[in-house]
Amino acid sequence: MTEVIDNANQKLQQEDEKRKKEIAEADRQRQEIDKTREEVLEKLKEAAQPPQGPTQTTNILGRNATPEEVLTKVNEAWKAIPDVVVAEDDEYDSYDKPEGIKFVTARLLSNGGVILEINTFYGTHFLKHPAVRRHFQKTLGKDVSIKDRQYSILVEFLPITLQQRLADMATIIEEDNFYTKGDIHQIRWMRDPENSWRKDQQYAHAVLNTRDRNRANDIIEHGIVIAGKRYKARKLEDDPKRCYKCQLIEPGHRAADCPNEEQLAHTSSNKNSAPTCLMEQTMPNIPQTANSST
Repeated sequence: MTEVIDNANQKLQQEDEKRKKEIAEADRQRQEIDKTREEVLEKLKEAAQPPQGPTQTTNILGRNATPEEVLTKVNEAWKAIPDVVVAEDDEYDSYDKPEGIKFVTARLLSNGGVILEINTFYGTHFLKHPAVRRHFQKTLGKDVSIKDRQYSILVEFLPITLQQRLADMATIIEEDNFYTKGDIHQIRWMRDPENSWRKDQQYAHAVLNTRDRNRANDIIEHGIVIAGKRYKARKLEDDPKRCYKCQLIEPGHRAADCPNEEQLAHTSSNKNSAPTCLMEQTMPNIPQTANSST
């Protein structure tokens, strides 16, 4: 009888040890699964993050450069300009280099260009002279060109009778408005008359470009005289585009940032009721910017 009990106890102990081993093995497998899951989630998290691009650079130095390197280069080029620059076409015409001029910021563009900010108006005015600009470009390098920043203004509802001569009216418009010669860099129709105008169209918008920010603000605030009539003007905004995800038309709204989870069809259907169909929305008016800074 005692032997039978001992055998039973031994068998129970063996089964208990077996269960413990099975539990330990299950715990080990569960830990491995949890570890693998964490690694997968971490990789998915890293993949979901936007790629970290390198610091934006430009090749103004003949190689990739940071904003700090660009500023060092352009300020050295400025110092190399003579204190007095003589015009090449007239030896009696000279320009005195202003003191205390420094480039303070450099905004690098994706096309390899750079927008420079100078600390005073006097430096900007000095650099506008062709002889000064040639000295500056020569120091920067032969592959560097300098362009003035332009401000685009929308002039509204011009008569299409100006179609043939609008592009050649910049000088006349400057004289009629008592502007300085060269204030208006270009004026053109906003849409191509040949391809975009209707046959019965009587008025159209035009785009005026100026390199003078103060002149741009003046035109936006007071309008501009063209062919004997004053016309309203406003800052030229980007055309609003339709979101291909929710079909909303709104300036600045992009499909990449669209909060709508479902993608809507481009055209209305019977499933969409009139109050909820986004295709029924009218394009919002672009606000007037008569007092905004360009």
